[in-house]
Amino acid sequence: MKKINFDKKKIKVVIFDFDDTMYNISTWKNWAPYVEKMLIKLLGSKAKAEKFIVKHNINYMTNGQGIAVAMINEFGSAENMRKYLYDNIFDIWEDAEIVGLSSDDFAPIRNKYKMYVASNSQTNHVFEHMKKVGIDVSMFEGVYQNDFIKENPTKQIAYKQILERENIRPEEAVMIGDSFANDIVPAVELGMQGVWIECLDDVREIISLLK
Repeated sequence: MKKINFDKKKIKVVIFDFDDTMYNISTWKNWAPYVEKMLIKLLGSKAKAEKFIVKHNINYMTNGQGIAVAMINEFGSAENMRKYLYDNIFDIWEDAEIVGLSSDDFAPIRNKYKMYVASNSQTNHVFEHMKKVGIDVSMFEGVYQNDFIKENPTKQIAYKQILERENIRPEEAVMIGDSFANDIVPAVELGMQGVWIECLDDVREIISLLK
């Protein structure tokens, strides 16, 4: 875990990234063979999947968000990507073993802080995945999705909306996420606190510190 400006005494709001922070697809036990298998199902044939993998430099370390971004580049828009990825991905989840946090992990700080989720993912993706891994969405004051809008590649709009909604100063909110560029930098630029995590156990440790 790489901590940045983490001052517990000031915090009133805790914001969590979703992908690879609240659940982690890169630690699926069968992730390596699953990448190609997933793309074959999504794209319709092994030949199309192999062509896509080469064209977008997809490898067994590429996470779900990386594949989604590649599909946006391939098909021209987030909406076109959605019909290939998020509208179909639930049909192939039965082949995957998921590692994620649960409502029990967030329960210790539920009544102490206002909690939010901020994600670049599509709206249906976040809510359906939270349900899948056993996270009760009602534990959070709000869930913000960027829907992979290219014109707004960072989460600053969501952060600003949360600060305004709670009527708090930036330093009273902390953003917890796995991406330094997408999660932490936009938060710190606004004057928020940020904690850059590397695994789900880091999130559990932060929650324990916040109790």
